[in-house]
Amino acid sequence: MLRRLPAEWPPRLTLLAWVSSVTTTLGLLVLAALTALWPDPAPAEQFVTAIARCATVVFEAIRTDFNVLYVIIVVAIVSVVVFRTTRSWMRYALRSGKIRRLHRDMVAVVGDVEPDSPDVLWISHPQPMAYCVGGRSGFVVATTALRTDLPAEAREAVLAHEFAHLRSHHHRMIGLCSVVAVSLPILPLFRQAPHAVSILTEMDADLAAARQTSPSAVRRALLHVGTTLVGNDAAATDSTSQRVRSLDNYTIRPTVSAYIAACCAPLFLSVVGAAIALPALSILVHGLTA
Repeated sequence: MLRRLPAEWPPRLTLLAWVSSVTTTLGLLVLAALTALWPDPAPAEQFVTAIARCATVVFEAIRTDFNVLYVIIVVAIVSVVVFRTTRSWMRYALRSGKIRRLHRDMVAVVGDVEPDSPDVLWISHPQPMAYCVGGRSGFVVATTALRTDLPAEAREAVLAHEFAHLRSHHHRMIGLCSVVAVSLPILPLFRQAPHAVSILTEMDADLAAARQTSPSAVRRALLHVGTTLVGNDAAATDSTSQRVRSLDNYTIRPTVSAYIAACCAPLFLSVVGAAIALPALSILVHGLTA
């Protein structure tokens, strides 16, 4: 469903739908494990009696026949998920932090800060290029060719694009998706999220730069500047044409209700799916136990 969202939608809205789906899935996995191990009938029975009774029938039937085995399986699965996620996040955080520190130290040696752009480190290179490094002390690196080979407006568009990445914390979104993709690659949502989110963050930064400068300046920058993608997703380098097309919608700004809908839609669809699946599963368990 996420891959089939309309291309005309603002990328920030689609990006929010992806990130919300990932976080909702993680939250529901934890909630499902806690509910499965709950010693009494689900507390939600006081609020949603019908659905909770269906769940209680399923849980009680399973506990009656396979209590010990069921608990062992649930604990094992939860332990594996928690261990893999924690290990993946720690590795990602340590590796990213080390790379950022080494990168900043190296660029600080060869780069210079100009008075008119104190937040940018300029390095001497014949290829016009710019990129940003996230983190608490994120920074932007640009080559001197960017200053000499591009018009002023296009140069400002490139820098605005990179600073948009830092302001919107795109690195954290991609980091979250990368961690869950390594932890639970069996889920298609987690497996496909890093690539999709990488492209959407680039499109979102393009639109932010277009609002600050102009769409024509961003188009010119996309055609002449080699930008390094956030998250080092090499496959997203083929998305330039898609990014250029998205600039046509740069004036479309989602409303607050659209943002809320994008955040809540994954949870709503999960609840609807549970409301349909639990009664069917209850009937199946009754038939098997009878």
